Amino acid sequence: MSERIFDLRLSCNYQVPDNMPIDLQVEHYANAEWSTFELNYNSPGFLIFVYSLFTCQHAYMRLNCAEQGITLSSAKGHIQVCTDEEWNITEMSLEFIARTRQGQATTEEINHIIQRMEQCPASRNIKLPEKLSIKLELQKQ
Repeated sequence: MSERIFDLRLSCNYQVPDNMPIDLQVEHYANAEWSTFELNYNSPGFLIFVYSLFTCQHAYMRLNCAEQGITLSSAKGHIQVCTDEEWNITEMSLEFIARTRQGQATTEEINHIIQRMEQCPASRNIKLPEKLSIKLELQKQ
């Protein structure tokens, strides 16, 4: 069986008051090193698909933080998607660690934000794997 693993990470700073991204950087792990991900006509299709899942999750994370009155300063994120040899997603893990300017989330609010992230249009249109992990950590700046 030939497993495929796709890793992307991002770092982002946000503007006040609506958590709009500024200085967003995305990197892709391949050939034992991280390199800048540049979306273009040479980008592999499945990697673009993983990128769309990642950016959709990121959008729902930052927007739902804003709805909860949490102003973000910066965030780091990572997504890893594993497929089997027939390109079926077998595992997906997603993590965001964000620094906040103001607002502090309770466990219930973090769980609400994660539930909203699971409703992003890209995620709603795929069969999510049994091995799914979504984590969100909000740290006071």
